[in-house]
Amino acid sequence: MSNSVNTNAQLYSALGSLNMARAVADRAEKRLQTGLEVADASDDAAIFAVSQQLRADVQSWEEVMRAQGPATAAVTGASTGLKTISDLLNRLKATVIAYAGATGPTQQAIYSNEADQLLAQIDSVVSTSTVNGTNLLSQADIGSSTDPGTGSVSLGAPANSAGGFGLSSTTYPLPAGTPGTVVLRYEMYGAPDGASLEYNGGTVATTGGLVSGQGVLTFNYGGGAPASIDVVMDGGSVGTAWAYTLEFVTPTLVGAPSALPTGSYQVIADPQGNQTRIRTIDATATGLGLDPWSITPTATALTAIDYAQELVGVHMGYYAERARTLASVAQNARVSMDAIVGGLGALADADIGKAQAQAMAARARIELAQQGVGIANNFQKAILGFLEGAKGG
Repeated sequence: MSNSVNTNAQLYSALGSLNMARAVADRAEKRLQTGLEVADASDDAAIFAVSQQLRADVQSWEEVMRAQGPATAAVTGASTGLKTISDLLNRLKATVIAYAGATGPTQQAIYSNEADQLLAQIDSVVSTSTVNGTNLLSQADIGSSTDPGTGSVSLGAPANSAGGFGLSSTTYPLPAGTPGTVVLRYEMYGAPDGASLEYNGGTVATTGGLVSGQGVLTFNYGGGAPASIDVVMDGGSVGTAWAYTLEFVTPTLVGAPSALPTGSYQVIADPQGNQTRIRTIDATATGLGLDPWSITPTATALTAIDYAQELVGVHMGYYAERARTLASVAQNARVSMDAIVGGLGALADADIGKAQAQAMAARARIELAQQGVGIANNFQKAILGFLEGAKGG
């Protein structure tokens, strides 16, 4: 390499080596400090962009998993409340039987007051089943009522039309002379079930077999005879449960009827926005068909209690299934998050051992480059000194 008095090529080369060594050392130190192979776009823009998206996915799944906690607590609170109500219904049944066997008005009055207190306790259990501001037992979700603002009128379905195993058929009157749409909103939980609407001896809407989850069946009624509709429910297997509401929608309704009645509790299930629906119920004495109440006649009172107990059992099964669903969602969120974290680590995490070795080697190169700079600088001074000496001689 040639030299001149004005240009020190060795010095420039040494400085270049020093700067390169320092850059390598800075990158290695950055990896050691951040733990990341790609800490920002300056390291690798493409990989950094992918890493950021993966980090966003991890945060999304974290929020999904976090959301299952309050929902699970609300479901657990509802299940606990229903168990207490079931116990109260057992005591109420025993009280009715004791009343029937009482020997005089004094004893009957005692048992009648006890029955009233048990019914009040049922309402009290409902009111105290709120968890984190959510009470799943205080509002009926399945069931419709008169709503003149939308032209929607009830066809007389109970607030909670529910059942289980076996085939059942219920006939509902239609408003003769009034065209409109019959809307059956159903929910099948546990094992799959089937539903259909039958009019004038024929099936006009059906699930097409056993299905799970929620859905809607509709039938356009022209207003003529016969003025009735049959709802046929097929409980496919032992232990299954279903619920539905039936509604007649007149043409004054603006827009299509909603598939989700009000009063449902929605919980995020994945980062795509899918949700787990948790149905709310009315587990008060009124919602269970025990208000108005009369302890006589005995057979009627016992029948009402048995029906209420059946409803409570159906609801307990439903919330047990919802609890399993929430646990499954939380597990899926955890597995998905762990998988993404693993992929993110493979993509962006630094090899600490390798980074340490690179940092040590870079520091050694810096020392050598610094020595090279010193030598090159002294070499220039030596040439100048030699020229000065030759000129003086």
